[in-house]
Amino acid sequence: MAKTTQSQNTPVRKPLTQRRLKELLRYNRRTGVFIRRVTVSGGPKAGDIAGSLATKGYLVMSIDGHMYRMHRLAWLYVHGRWPKDMIDHINLDKTDNRIANLREADNSKNKANGRLYRNNTLGFKGIRLHKQNGRFQAQIRTKGKTISLGYYGTKEEAHEAYCRAARKVFGEFARTS
Repeated sequence: MAKTTQSQNTPVRKPLTQRRLKELLRYNRRTGVFIRRVTVSGGPKAGDIAGSLATKGYLVMSIDGHMYRMHRLAWLYVHGRWPKDMIDHINLDKTDNRIANLREADNSKNKANGRLYRNNTLGFKGIRLHKQNGRFQAQIRTKGKTISLGYYGTKEEAHEAYCRAARKVFGEFARTS
């Protein structure tokens, strides 16, 4: 029987451990695929590929009544601990859970390794048209703050300023196109 809290009489869920995860699943580091070790009552069977595609494009699965993103499970499986913050997919493919494609990141670094937003009409990351002076402003956002990198006559010059700053601030996480 599950433990309950005294105040609300609700079950207290034990955190998923690497040991429990390895009891239930095998993980292939080269493919990023999880295979079930046990048959779930009335559901998936041992030997089946685990997980399903969620609405935001990540692979997810339920373990002991709790839903998990599978890239976080891969991290726990390999490293024996939950990630401290976010997990970044290096190649931007949210379904590619090979451990070589995963790295820990804070929110700023995770966003730095992102694609150009769909509504970007200029075609370059890190710049905007300053309507008052007609010049292109380069800017970078990190740790919740937007920093101006100056104004430039062309989109390309402004983007180059952003690229230099992104490589300096975000290092290997900097995706400039």
